[in-house]
Amino acid sequence: MLSNMNATSADNVQRSKTLRVGNQGRRDGEEAVHLCNALRIYENSMANICKKNSTLTDEGFSAAHQNSSAQAMGHLKDTHCSMSACGMLSDMIKVKRQRFKLGTTSVLMKNDMENTQSRPFTSEDVPMNVKAADQVIGSHITSSKSESNNKKLKKIAEELLSTEKTYVNILHQIDQVFYKKVQEASVMKKVIPESDAIKIFGHVTAIYQFHSNFLLPQLQDRIKNWHTNPRIGDVMMQAGPFLKMYALYTQNFDESSKLLNDWLKKSKRFATFITLIQIRQENQNLSLQTQMISPIQRIPRYELLLKDYLKRLPDDAMDRQEAESALALIADAAAHSNEILAFIDGCEKRNKKLQSISDVNFDITEASRELIKEGPIKRLDNWEDKQFDSQLCLLSDILLDCAPIFKVGRKKSHKVRAKVDLTGADVCEVTTYDSSYGFCVHGIKSSMEFATSSNEERQEWTNAIKKAIGIFEVKRRSFRGKLQREETVMFCSDAYTIKNELLGKQCPRWIKDREASKCMICKKDFSALLRIKHHCRACAKIVCAECSGKQFRLEYSTDELQRVCDLCHNILSHRITLDPTQDKLVGDYLCFSNKSQSKKEKKYFCLIPCEEPKLFFLKASRDIEAERVINLNKFKVACNKCQDGLFRLKLERKDKIYYLSTKDKEVFVKWNWVLTELAKGTPLTKEDIEAAEKQQYSSS
Repeated sequence: MLSNMNATSADNVQRSKTLRVGNQGRRDGEEAVHLCNALRIYENSMANICKKNSTLTDEGFSAAHQNSSAQAMGHLKDTHCSMSACGMLSDMIKVKRQRFKLGTTSVLMKNDMENTQSRPFTSEDVPMNVKAADQVIGSHITSSKSESNNKKLKKIAEELLSTEKTYVNILHQIDQVFYKKVQEASVMKKVIPESDAIKIFGHVTAIYQFHSNFLLPQLQDRIKNWHTNPRIGDVMMQAGPFLKMYALYTQNFDESSKLLNDWLKKSKRFATFITLIQIRQENQNLSLQTQMISPIQRIPRYELLLKDYLKRLPDDAMDRQEAESALALIADAAAHSNEILAFIDGCEKRNKKLQSISDVNFDITEASRELIKEGPIKRLDNWEDKQFDSQLCLLSDILLDCAPIFKVGRKKSHKVRAKVDLTGADVCEVTTYDSSYGFCVHGIKSSMEFATSSNEERQEWTNAIKKAIGIFEVKRRSFRGKLQREETVMFCSDAYTIKNELLGKQCPRWIKDREASKCMICKKDFSALLRIKHHCRACAKIVCAECSGKQFRLEYSTDELQRVCDLCHNILSHRITLDPTQDKLVGDYLCFSNKSQSKKEKKYFCLIPCEEPKLFFLKASRDIEAERVINLNKFKVACNKCQDGLFRLKLERKDKIYYLSTKDKEVFVKWNWVLTELAKGTPLTKEDIEAAEKQQYSSS
């Protein structure tokens, strides 16, 4: 209690000291004005006397001086000026007396009188004492402007505080009255389910706690001590980062408002319950819906008040930098909320447009997926010169080719016919057999060709697709970070060519049947009966059956074997021709089975190359073609020991389970460690495996 009394007395002393300084400044300014007026009285009186008597004796001049001085001093006494002001006037009159004494001609006196009566005193007319008085007047005017500006700043701060009190009262009604009453009623009377009550009111609680416990008390304390600490920028700067919590409220506002309106319509008990709370005096006849809009409007209100505050804040003010930082944070929070509102609006529009699309094997309405462009277009057949009606939908990560469906009595709808993933995709213009304007969208796993009726329409589609591919690649790389192995993207051109290093990794662009009359390998003519046309699934060349009698498992397609030409088979098969001493990461003979205890286990030479985490099954160590390939990134690894003495490794995926077994414990330990690390996505080298083996030997 004693410390509180000491603090109060100290505040009183400081306040009285400040008041004394302010009052003293005002008195000094007023005395300076009276001092200048008294000096004018003396000069006017002396100028009139000198004008009437152009030749004054010394006695007459002294009498005139005494009479004028008495009038000037009388003015100061009538205005109750201090003794220091009287002494200053006496000094000024002495200087002026010498000036009038030296002015002997009536012309000089006349000019002096006219100048004195027609204009105020300047620095050329008065001595140093008068200049000091003028400086006091100037400082008084500046201090008056500063005081007026300070009052306006305080008024803005007071407006911020008053609106904050009103806003906290509204939050209190939503969270502590409506929400609590509804929760209690939901438990006792089952007005609405508690889960729906949380969806409607639950996002207000954090906002109410922040404003009632932090921001409002800080503003109240700052306004209370405004005379000693006139600033609000630091308070708003500390509050700025917390205002991003409004994003969650903004994001769920439409859903909570819709849920509230639905319950008000379908439940009379709930509507009556809400109405009884609304008519209470503290709600000021505001409906619940109106009060729940207040958090949406609050951040723009902060932004406007801070902008007005900064306009009136001097450039050298102590609060300038913090107020600017606070405005930047609040503007960022407002922009964040606006972006969320725009995103929600875009999702709703996208969902309405995509509701008519069927046969979709993925979540087309995923929150991160945006609809960029859609419209009717002509789809070109991959083999023949045919065109089909299509509805092309460009999403942020995929391009959909949708075929129209016509059903009697129903609205026009579409089903997905084909799609191209934008990962590693490209787009280019192509020539068509007719006068239409074509373009090709070429992805890693598939490609599609389309035709438009004008070059402008083609440019619109190609530009939109290129922009979508660029944005998607930037987002994908920033999300995944630095990729371990960059995907090589083939540039799609009108030449139907594909590089050897991309063979089998990327879907080629199909060559039309009309563009080749001979086999593109053996140069023999095609015929409808004896020699028909086939497409190589690796390079898309048109070849005969004799030149495409082999199959190969291509990376861009499913696990099934695909028809390839002899040239592509030779290139692809040599990719897995591995040097036992250099190219392999690890390789041993293991038994393979897809059942836990199968008697028909097959023995393979299992090999993992250094370049990629894939497990190749070869019949022999020198074979150039694998019987089976497994991508290890998609499997989980577990180990167990069966009763027959074999050490087993279990490779498990959602839809498949494989078993690898060996009688050699050292081989089992090595493969268990390698497969486990590769399944985690850890890149390995031969040195890593050798170091792991040495560590295993030393520990054993």
